[in-house]
Amino acid sequence: MTDDTTRRRLLGLSAALASSLAGCSGVLDDQTADESGNATRTTPANESVTPTTATDSTAQSTTDTTAQSTTNDGNASGDGEEETGYQIRAASELDAPPASFADLPIPNDPEAYQYATMGTGEASATATVYGNWKCPYTQAFVLTDFQAVVAQYVVPGDLDVEFRAVAHQNGDPFLGPDAPRAARAGLAVWERDPESYWEYFATAFENQPQERYEWATTPQLVEFGKVAGVDGLDDVALAVSGGEYAERVTATAEAAVDAGVTTVPRVVVDGEVTAPTVDFTATLESLDDATA
Repeated sequence: MTDDTTRRRLLGLSAALASSLAGCSGVLDDQTADESGNATRTTPANESVTPTTATDSTAQSTTDTTAQSTTNDGNASGDGEEETGYQIRAASELDAPPASFADLPIPNDPEAYQYATMGTGEASATATVYGNWKCPYTQAFVLTDFQAVVAQYVVPGDLDVEFRAVAHQNGDPFLGPDAPRAARAGLAVWERDPESYWEYFATAFENQPQERYEWATTPQLVEFGKVAGVDGLDDVALAVSGGEYAERVTATAEAAVDAGVTTVPRVVVDGEVTAPTVDFTATLESLDDATA
């Protein structure tokens, strides 16, 4: 292998490691080249980074004492969904979402939006937040600085915000086989009761168990919905267990790749990607430029 090829590989690895700071990330595909210049690709197993700055929620400390395992791919039809260790927390045991997520504006025609959107639907700019329901960094952002974004840009009508859950990386479930199920549950809530979606969103992150547990079973997700006052939870459960919205979940993973997102959470506006848990000031500057 030539010195130039080695240097390119080292630079690529350094960039990948830097991009994964302060976020949840699967190990990226590492494109290498042999001496003849032919490209080959390897796909290491997914892993995640545990945050050192985020405050653990009550739910996380509670689940430290319990283990959970499910056997099916959460993006499958739902057949074989099992609970073999994780103890579901009933609605009465869960914390209420932050009050700032109550009565947030949504578009007048939410059915026209495939992915959950807050704002009037008529703002001059739209920011897409790429996250993962199981990612502790996404949780940290949602429960802290994201609320400042909502108050400063969304409530005044300057910005619409779309949330898309990245549940696959490199074709595999990202942060556990239950991650696609959590993503589909969010889409089911958005489609059936969009007025309650953002309280559901906040409830799930407020009570997020540690990501190493496969906690996103249909019954647990329904309990989140009860706390948020979601209507039509029976339909939500049927949709989730029946595998609805799998195509939208796959489309989000593809859109994240197209946008250059390899780690979550990330905020994308006007094609610019910022890392709010790394440099929140840069995120604010990007939003200022987009809404100017």
